[in-house]
Amino acid sequence: MKSILLYTFYRPPNSSLDSIQQLNSSLDDNPESACVLLTGDFNLAIDWSLDHPSPTSAGGHLEDKFCELVGDYYLEQLISGSTHRDGNKLDLLLCNYPELIRNVITTSPEQYGYPTDHYILEFAIQQNFSRSQPIKRTIFDYERGNFEQLRNALNNTTFEDMPSENIDHHWNCWKEWFLTHVKNSIPMKVVTDTNSPPWIDGEVRHLLRKKYAALKRFRQSRTNAGKQKLRTLSQSVKYLVRQKHRDHLEKVKDSFAENPKLFWRYHKSVRRHRVSNRPEIVFNGETSKTAAHKAELFNTYFSSVFTSPRSSTNLEAVTRSPPLRTELQLSDIVISVDEVTDCLKSLDTSKASGPDGWFADYLNNRRQRVVVDCVASRWAPVISGVPQGSILGPVLFVIFINDIPEVTDGTSPALFADDTKVYKDVRSVTDCEKLQQTLDIWTQDNNIIFNASKCKVLSVTRKKDPITYPYHLGRNYLWRVENEKDLGVTLSYKLHWETHVNEIV
Repeated sequence: MKSILLYTFYRPPNSSLDSIQQLNSSLDDNPESACVLLTGDFNLAIDWSLDHPSPTSAGGHLEDKFCELVGDYYLEQLISGSTHRDGNKLDLLLCNYPELIRNVITTSPEQYGYPTDHYILEFAIQQNFSRSQPIKRTIFDYERGNFEQLRNALNNTTFEDMPSENIDHHWNCWKEWFLTHVKNSIPMKVVTDTNSPPWIDGEVRHLLRKKYAALKRFRQSRTNAGKQKLRTLSQSVKYLVRQKHRDHLEKVKDSFAENPKLFWRYHKSVRRHRVSNRPEIVFNGETSKTAAHKAELFNTYFSSVFTSPRSSTNLEAVTRSPPLRTELQLSDIVISVDEVTDCLKSLDTSKASGPDGWFADYLNNRRQRVVVDCVASRWAPVISGVPQGSILGPVLFVIFINDIPEVTDGTSPALFADDTKVYKDVRSVTDCEKLQQTLDIWTQDNNIIFNASKCKVLSVTRKKDPITYPYHLGRNYLWRVENEKDLGVTLSYKLHWETHVNEIV
């Protein structure tokens, strides 16, 4: 486990160069092998989109010095996107061992109710590493295979199977029969997979050896020339690895049509080396570490959003068609071929097949389960909602919510797919209560629970003292925000466009 030096830094907007020099002096006191994690509000105008940081304005002396500091201590900036409501990147997360930092995300402060213009920064530190061992696999050696013998064996041997209606049983029996003949005709061999990415070639390895040699000499001499050479080699290695990686991705993309194996090999390697974002998950105070336990907890969480059908609703009477009339004495019925032919020819193919109850069967008795790392949870009943991932699901959802305009008396709704907005001209507390009543009526009549964490209140007004009403969904009160993105457009409470422009420019 590697020790980490955590620096938290704040530079006031109008401060002098002293703060940067003090930070540089503190970093210089650390040993060369120290792992440094530097984060805070720096208030510097720097472009981090390039391979190396660059001031965004000419003559930025503070920015130039800070960029030199980042290079001198081999720091890498790990936040992508803005960290401020105005679209700026003022808060930084820098580390000289970037492979230790994972899952860097920024979150709007309104989500947690924090009164700040800065986004909330979250990240994880991975401390435990183990050297990956070469992977050995046993595969068929097709170059030494006797395919003529295999063809003769398959042609002259009869596949015999026990009678069964289970298709999985037939498939397993045939597979075992086929592989038995293949193993008799094609030998096996053991191959070892290398752990180096394909873009780490001889040129990169040569430069890495030069870098570590320069590091060893610098630790012995501690000269400025040695430090500058080590810095140059470190930057060269970083830029070369990035370039090799980009070239490899272009090669994978360009060869997909002619050589799809290269694409799927890369895809498989990414999936194999991808680590779980959360090695442990917690739900209702219960912590899980194994894949099976995680799958069960996820399934429990997904099932918790279902609402039980009301006992007063007779679903069978509503959804099912009356039973078809049947004849008890089948022996008295005489059907001729001509009659059947005439009936088939008279059918209108543009009409539906009739009320046979298939749609009710489609919606009833549904089940779900969750798979985590190839381990499946137990089946759980799905008692509400539309079938996920189905063609009819969106249609059923639209039918379900299509009556919202009918119940919003005096309130204007706006529907787009699964995005719903309800707005009203509020001049008094009575208007607020009517808007709240509209939400309550529809949820109660339709036996549905809104996700309050995804619902917000935006009051469009220029009054100094606007009416603020505690809107709620069930027991959860809704967040009141000053800006909100709606279908790609950020709206402000004053209907100004500064925030939207800053986010997209």
